[in-house]
Amino acid sequence: MAATADWPEVQRLHGILNTNAIKLGDGCLALYRTACLASHSCAPSCEVVEAAPMHELCGWAGHPRAVMLRARRPLQAGDQVGDVGRSGVDCARELPR
Repeated sequence: MAATADWPEVQRLHGILNTNAIKLGDGCLALYRTACLASHSCAPSCEVVEAAPMHELCGWAGHPRAVMLRARRPLQAGDQVGDVGRSGVDCARELPR
């Protein structure tokens, strides 16, 4: 049986993954309902923290592949939440010269 692919759908899903995925420490890409809403930033206000180490350190009972956004500095109401976890973005190319 020959495999067929719906290439427009494959391209659409690749675009979603490439635009919104968070790159995890082991190199995997993952989509998260809330964490993926953070904007990309080359001067991030937060960082992506993987939950797996928290299972070992403090017995956190959440899913081991969960992530959290942790503020890197005090945030005020209305501040944009941004991280550097986007898979297809290169900050070195984006920085002014």
